[in-house]
Amino acid sequence: MKKLAPDGLDAVLALAGGKGLEGCIDFVRANGRVAYPNGVEPEPPQRANPRLVAYDGEYGPREFEALSQAAAESQIRVPIAATYPLDRAAEAHTWVEQGRLLGRVALRIREGPTKARGG
Repeated sequence: MKKLAPDGLDAVLALAGGKGLEGCIDFVRANGRVAYPNGVEPEPPQRANPRLVAYDGEYGPREFEALSQAAAESQIRVPIAATYPLDRAAEAHTWVEQGRLLGRVALRIREGPTKARGG
């Protein structure tokens, strides 16, 4: 995270709780915000700074369309660290468990260009 956001994060939209969320909260700048889903366990303890806000997710065709439009407008990019064929899923999972990834690992269902770790 320090490489991606050396000055800290302005906000975090959490989808789950636990150590991962706590680690993200630690990276949020003063006066930042953290939104997390109601019912997440364990619920993060309230802090003076950053501000923590619980939310209820809403879903439906309108919500998904609004999300799709917001993603397109913000040009969200998900960095892919490596791509593995489906038959090497165990190897990909091992790499994910090792941590320290800068990006995501994708599983390829059909044949195409390869960007697997180490080869």
